[in-house]
Amino acid sequence: KLKRYDYVNDGEFAYGYASTKVAATPIGPKRLRHSFATMHVSEEIVEEAIRRTMEEHPEEELVRRALRSKLRSRPE
Repeated sequence: KLKRYDYVNDGEFAYGYASTKVAATPIGPKRLRHSFATMHVSEEIVEEAIRRTMEEHPEEELVRRALRSKLRSRPE
C-alpha cells in the first residue's frame, strides 16, 4: 500500500539524500557512492540519483566550494 501511494520510493529517497548531502558538504560522486554502501538501495537507483545530483551541482562548483571552505578555515 505504501508503494502504491508513492510513500516508499527508493529513487526519490536516493536523490533527496544525495542532493542534501552535496548541498551541505561539497563531496563528489565517489564519496556519495560510499555513503550509500550500507543502505539497501539498488546500484542502478544510486547511480541515477548521483547523476541527477551532479547535473545540479557540477564538480567544478563543488571544488570551488571546498577550496573556499579550506581557505576560510586556514590559520593566518
